[in-house]
Amino acid sequence: MKCKGKCLDFINDLLQRMKEQRERSMQASSRYVPTNPIQYLLIGESPPISGSYFYIPEDIRRKAQSLPAKVFRSFLGIKGGVDKHDYEKHLLRLGVMIFFLIDLSTIPTDAFAYYNYRKQIIVAEFHSFCTRYAELNPISQR
Repeated sequence: MKCKGKCLDFINDLLQRMKEQRERSMQASSRYVPTNPIQYLLIGESPPISGSYFYIPEDIRRKAQSLPAKVFRSFLGIKGGVDKHDYEKHLLRLGVMIFFLIDLSTIPTDAFAYYNYRKQIIVAEFHSFCTRYAELNPISQR
């Protein structure tokens, strides 16, 4: 089956969104890398294609089950919601606590419902992950 017209437009749009989110998430996370060896490393699958990302501050006052809310609650004891301004302050506090989140893949895998596609992306990105991990200077390498 050949992909023409709308199908090709959809694929091109998806690839562009994935590329943009990859760049956006990598830039955002680079702002919060702790300067000291990391003691707490959370490993995620990939940044979401939706545009939201752990290191992009947002208002999470109504997102108590979101990953950032759970991390803030667990590591910082923040029980209530967090507005965009406080979110950034909490990210900085996590960095002081020597906490960092890294993704196995910098490419948003949630664009694909089919698990094998997601797995293939992660396998293809594994060397990149190992390089990014080594550059973080985790505590185990002291």
